[in-house]
Amino acid sequence: MSRSSIFYWFLCIFTFCLHQVFQKFAHITMPFLDQYLDPFCAIPILCGALVFERNYFFSRTQKTAPNYRLPLFDTVIICGALSLLFELGFPQISTLFFYDPYDFLAYLAGMIYFYFFINPGNEKSNRGFGNLQ
Repeated sequence: MSRSSIFYWFLCIFTFCLHQVFQKFAHITMPFLDQYLDPFCAIPILCGALVFERNYFFSRTQKTAPNYRLPLFDTVIICGALSLLFELGFPQISTLFFYDPYDFLAYLAGMIYFYFFINPGNEKSNRGFGNLQ
């Protein structure tokens, strides 16, 4: 991952963790962030971890610079599967989770953030959806 990709990934992780501290320990509520920041951060954090892992192992096995880019199709499938799991599956398992249709917009915004800011690639491929690999 490039330095800017790592910066945006850690920015998302830091924002998520800071919000959790405010919400759980300091008991500071911010209604909009309390509802939509977790779904927004979920996709960039999880997909960023996947790209980081693939770069780490590909660079070790192929002895090349780590430059793995998660294809758009894979990004959409992962986002769709995780959002369905989080919004439809988890509420069936536990009453601590509930369905909110607006969370799907937060997952979509998180996917867009991941694809353009965290998913590494050259400048040309990061500016549009032309790099379908």
